This record gives sequence, C-alpha cells and structure tokens, in this order.
Amino acid sequence: MKRTTLRMLSVVLYFLLLVGCLSPLIFAANIYMGTGEEYEEIPQPGYSQAPVSVPVSNGLSEADIDRIANVVTHEVGGICGPDSYVVVTYANGTSVTYYGSCILHQIHAQVLLNQLHSSMFPDTLSSCIRTYWASYLSEPGYYGSANSTWVHCRQDVTDVLMGYTVTIPSNVYAATCDPYFASYYPGYSLYAAVYWNTGWYSGTFYYYQYG
Repeated sequence: MKRTTLRMLSVVLYFLLLVGCLSPLIFAANIYMGTGEEYEEIPQPGYSQAPVSVPVSNGLSEADIDRIANVVTHEVGGICGPDSYVVVTYANGTSVTYYGSCILHQIHAQVLLNQLHSSMFPDTLSSCIRTYWASYLSEPGYYGSANSTWVHCRQDVTDVLMGYTVTIPSNVYAATCDPYFASYYPGYSLYAAVYWNTGWYSGTFYYYQYG
C-alpha cells in the first residue's frame, strides 16, 4: 500500500514538474505564432479602424499607385515587422513609440502625395518622382508583384489613400536622412524625427515642412 501511494505521488510530482518546465515554452510558442500580445500593433494618431468612403484611386491610376509603392519600397521598404519599433519625436519634443508598425511606409507615401498636391512641385506624379526621388522609380513595373516587400508597401499606400492611416500636415514635403536639411533649404523646418529599429538594423528619418 505504501509503495503504491509513493508511486502515485511520484507520478503526480513528475507531471507537475513537466508542466512547469513546458509553460515558458508554450508561452513563447504562443507569441511566435501570433496568439500572444507581445507585438500587438498600437493604433496610431489619426488611424481609423473603420473604412473611409474615399475611392481607392483618389484620382490616381493603378500605375500611379505602383509608382508610389516603388518609392516607398526603395526608401523604407522592409522597415516593418513584428520585431520592429519606431519612435516619432516631433519638433515640440513630444514623442510616440509604435511597435510592429508600418508607419514609415505610410508617412513616406503621404509626403509624396503632399508634393503632388502642391503648386511648388511638378503637376504629375511621374514628374515628382523623376525630379525629387529617382527617375527609374517612375516606371510602374520597376519592382512588381514578384517582390513581396513591394506588395506589402503597395498595400500600405492603398491604406493611406483609403484613410486608414496616420495623417501628417499637408506642407510636409521632405523625407531625408539629413538632420541638417533645413539649414540648406530656407523656409523648411523640422516636423518630426523618426528613429526606427527592425531588430537587425536601425536609423533615423527626418521629415520637414515648408512655411
């Protein structure tokens, strides 16, 4: 009887020990598989979770959307993912941190749209891209659907056009890695500095507004 009882206690203790050892692994697996909340994306200022009644094209053709996605992919493609985080520090000193966010894709797309809608810049999207970004990016098929990063960036551009994203002032016309940009171009002032970190590499973009 005593031996049977001892065996039963040994089995129970072994089971409890096994569960205790596996718990951290189960928790880690949940995070990796997306069931945990470790990398939950934080809603952004001006971010709308509900559809906005704005046409996808917003006056742009599908080829134009491809062109904007080219610029976003070239400039900030890949700076997005569950391990990434972004710190936006505004000119007034306030800052906001986003985890697992594609906010850089969205801001870059908005900067290009601001240029397009300003009388200070060329009238067509292709001309804006050729003049202020890179001429080859004005070709709609430069990247294409075979490039998964481009596909992701194109979706982020579409989100911007649909109003699902952050909003920036309409006079933010410059996106650069140069912290001294405003000293070279009179009339510009810093709107925000955006530090990004993917977990593998990091950097800072500076966004400038005019007037």
